[in-house]
Amino acid sequence: MIWRCASVLLLVVLGVTGLVRAVTVNSPVAGTAPLVTLVGHDDRVLAIAMSPDGKLLASTAADKTVRLWDLDTAEEVTKFPDAKEIGAMVFSTDGKTLAAIDSFHMLSVWDVTARKLTKTMAVKDAIDNKLAIAPDGKTVAWCRSRIKTNHFEFQLVLTEVATGKELGAYQLSMNNWPEVMVFSPDGTQVAFSRALRDDATSNLVVLNAATAAAVTEIASPQSQMLSTLSFTSDGKRIYAAGANKGVEIWDIAAKRLVNPVAANSNGTFGLSQAHLSSDGKSLLCVANGNLEFADVTNPAKALRTIGLPTFQLIGAMSADNTRVASAIGRMIKVWNVGTPAAGPVSLLVRGGKGVEKLVATKDAAGRLVIQGAESGIVGVAFSPDGKAVLAVDGNGVVYQWNAATGAPLAKPVLALGWTTPRMAYFSPDGKFAVLTPSLNTIDLAAGKDLGQPVQENVGGSSFDAKSGLLAVGTEKMVNKQFLSPVEIWKLPTIKPVADLDVKASRLPQMVAWVSGGKAVAWWAYGNQGITLSDAVTGAAMGTIPEQDVHSLAGSPDGKSLLVGTSRETHLYDVATQKLTASAKLFFASTAVFSADGKYLAIDRGGESSALLLDAGNLKTLATIPGITQGTSFAFSADGAVLACSHLDRIILFPVADLTKGN
Repeated sequence: MIWRCASVLLLVVLGVTGLVRAVTVNSPVAGTAPLVTLVGHDDRVLAIAMSPDGKLLASTAADKTVRLWDLDTAEEVTKFPDAKEIGAMVFSTDGKTLAAIDSFHMLSVWDVTARKLTKTMAVKDAIDNKLAIAPDGKTVAWCRSRIKTNHFEFQLVLTEVATGKELGAYQLSMNNWPEVMVFSPDGTQVAFSRALRDDATSNLVVLNAATAAAVTEIASPQSQMLSTLSFTSDGKRIYAAGANKGVEIWDIAAKRLVNPVAANSNGTFGLSQAHLSSDGKSLLCVANGNLEFADVTNPAKALRTIGLPTFQLIGAMSADNTRVASAIGRMIKVWNVGTPAAGPVSLLVRGGKGVEKLVATKDAAGRLVIQGAESGIVGVAFSPDGKAVLAVDGNGVVYQWNAATGAPLAKPVLALGWTTPRMAYFSPDGKFAVLTPSLNTIDLAAGKDLGQPVQENVGGSSFDAKSGLLAVGTEKMVNKQFLSPVEIWKLPTIKPVADLDVKASRLPQMVAWVSGGKAVAWWAYGNQGITLSDAVTGAAMGTIPEQDVHSLAGSPDGKSLLVGTSRETHLYDVATQKLTASAKLFFASTAVFSADGKYLAIDRGGESSALLLDAGNLKTLATIPGITQGTSFAFSADGAVLACSHLDRIILFPVADLTKGN
């Protein structure tokens, strides 16, 4: 259940008035505390970590800095420069060491007390979002990824911080990476989770932290990856959280499931996280936008539930579970959540102002620029007639402007739900918008959020402007079974009109309409290629042999499919599944066709640039100026204007200006 009472009004009122005062956050247990605004990063936050005592928060952003925040005074205490694209940060148990790993395969270590960088070392082929550190800060665990002929190979590597020496490496099965890694309290063991697929027979593995040799391998009942792991203080048991079965308690030596496993009481598709406190006295769970203190001996029993509006995936917790933090865009939120029995719920937020005042100006080239979203612009769309442009910010607020003048067209709408929207789609008549992945429907004329359907885990989405049909990859529990269908929605309804059983074993992360709306292309992690499925029956119609997929986009005529990978960008003929064009443009994380099918706008996350391409041969026509991180693109219906979101702003580019000379 999502709590939508006075706690919703709290964020709206504070956002409009800009007041900083003592406030009450109403949840099943209420409390009072001050709301504080922290100011610091100039770009989107990439990773956060909280010290075990909950007094310090470390954050890193695309502004190439690492910052330490004092959470008691809400002040920045230090800033480390020259931090490049860090994907993960962790504190040691004593809080004296901070380690981070970046996309350039470098490991950095800071002495927190002395406030200085003490070590950098190369970690070849490292994945930048997998990192754990031993309690004493002397050993780190990370993941190595290598490309083989037709698959990826992964290793969990243990490295001594002082010398850079590899202590050992555990070989994983192909295409099967460690989802989460954690050291035991005494530092002698490290546990990790992985998916049960390919040749893997266990999804919970415990290693010797000195050699990386397997100590115990457990096959959990949960077919999907376990999302979080916590050791008990004596190191003898592990609490494992998973989406489809709730929390499991394992006796490591006996390989025995201690508790009867039941679906988490808080959600239709289960948990995203569960963290056992360092003293073993509290278990804090995250599910469907709620925080839930659960019974340590019976995790299916909720002791206290806290509803938090516009709640994000928790990125950090204190060791005693009294503070949690999350980040989206340039915004960091930190909550004091009290104890399992009771306690205050307070919010420390950097840049979160609810409804913000965005300003429309013209740049030196005469282009319309709408800026001022402190939390960042995450989605943008044109109305069907091209006269209005709509945007969603990192707080979940929907804005509308006149596309020619930048004048506001309606009152901003705060869309509330279990996650913040990332994309927006207009209904064919321009009267409604549907947001994904939250699946809120917005009545644009009335300025009203019509709400959400039954909450589901939502992956990729694709909208067909001609039919008004939205295809979304979903994951849900039906009759105690996990299903991963592609749902078809007719805008502006808030119910699916079709539920396609595409035989996906996991959540479809990428979805695209193809074949003139007669089929959907979809891809899920671990899937052996991109599957083309009939839009009526869900039956497979063909497969495109791509595994490392970062984006999918179908051409307006349905004949071509754009596939962005970590190595190249490819264009396929849908009918034959044959490759028709290729470009050495890697990490194309966003791709959008113009309505006439002539152009493609892509975001190259790996190169921090955005490009306009010829949609027929993938030739680069222009580097889009001023767009280093194009979170979202939208072409006007006539293809004359390209709207690009970039950090706190939207810039509208006449396509003719971009293509001059080509």
